Amino acid sequence: MKTSITNKNKELNNKFINILLYIIGIVLLIFIWSIISAIKNNILYPNIIDIAKDIFVLLGKKETYSILIQTLIKLLIIITLSYILSFILAYFAYKYNYVRKFLSPIMLVFRSMPVASVIIILMLLVNLKYAPFVITLLVIVPITYESLYRIFSEIDKDIIDETKLVSNINIFIVLRLFIPMQFNFIITSLLQTTGLSLKILVMGEILAQGSNTIGGKIQFARTALDVTRVFSWTIILLLIVIILELIINIIDNKFQKNS
Repeated sequence: MKTSITNKNKELNNKFINILLYIIGIVLLIFIWSIISAIKNNILYPNIIDIAKDIFVLLGKKETYSILIQTLIKLLIIITLSYILSFILAYFAYKYNYVRKFLSPIMLVFRSMPVASVIIILMLLVNLKYAPFVITLLVIVPITYESLYRIFSEIDKDIIDETKLVSNINIFIVLRLFIPMQFNFIITSLLQTTGLSLKILVMGEILAQGSNTIGGKIQFARTALDVTRVFSWTIILLLIVIILELIINIIDNKFQKNS
């Protein structure tokens, strides 16, 4: 009983320390930027108060929420499609060695190419309207594919042998048995790809210069030398990533408690 209480206290202390360190890191960043903006004192280095005011101006507009909802929908579609496609590819690569060998050079090329190069090439080949979507998908799929393939490969061989005694390993066995067993690794992969997907999506939007996108708004602010607005949108993006990661962590914690 005392051991369980002690462990709970340690967990609470660790959570408190992590939150405290997180807050200290944010405060330190704000402090450093305040010093830089005070020294430089020009439009390229807006102070924190001006940025905060501009964020509230953006949050007071209906257009902002419309853009954010569109971005989140696109992000959800991209992540869903990337995991579905990666799951299918990883499953067949795990089951058939020749599929793995066939996919290896393709995935290596996309994984090794600089993101900027992928963006520029696809911007020339794909309609600008769909370019950010396609770019993000092609950059994320190799990452999620490797993560899922590694998850399949690290399943205990004894469990695989026992499963084979009952049934052939098929896609339904993988979904019902193997995926729940490796759920923590999938969550880790999801945490890594969510922020990256959003960054690549916005980067593509900046180059595509769409009017009703976050990237388009950042690009317009940049050309107008409105650095305060650029920072405002950037901070909103950071907040979105933090909120999404918190939601994913909450789902993971609930799964662990129920399992």
